[in-house]
Amino acid sequence: MPAALAGMTLVAAHTRRLAVLLRHAPTNVEPPPSAPATPGPLARARQRLADEETPPPSLAELGREAGLSRYQFLHAFTAAFGLPPHAWAQQQRLARAERRLARGEALAEAATASGFADQSHMTRAFRRFRGYTPGQYATGR
Repeated sequence: MPAALAGMTLVAAHTRRLAVLLRHAPTNVEPPPSAPATPGPLARARQRLADEETPPPSLAELGREAGLSRYQFLHAFTAAFGLPPHAWAQQQRLARAERRLARGEALAEAATASGFADQSHMTRAFRRFRGYTPGQYATGR
């Protein structure tokens, strides 16, 4: 622990670190476009990835439906939506899990209903992409 944070409670130390990070965060960042200008194969692929009821399709399958190779599809999807298809779908699963946790669902139920293999899979994804655990999210609301 840095000397500047020695003697502080864990919460105070994290609060101070967060304040420093926020002070240095860029403020002029524009979000990536959320949809192509006209509905088309990429928008349909995004809708398939967002569908909660079906397992996620492969890149080859999505590319075939869009009339592209899987590599062309990957590049086009990333350019249109700011994230590769797998990362975009992962963010959708995390958002679904957050909504379920906000409604008070149990962690394990929220995990499986949101498309994660189990609660630990969801916890790893939360830590990696959100910086906190689902339990912390649920109790912090």
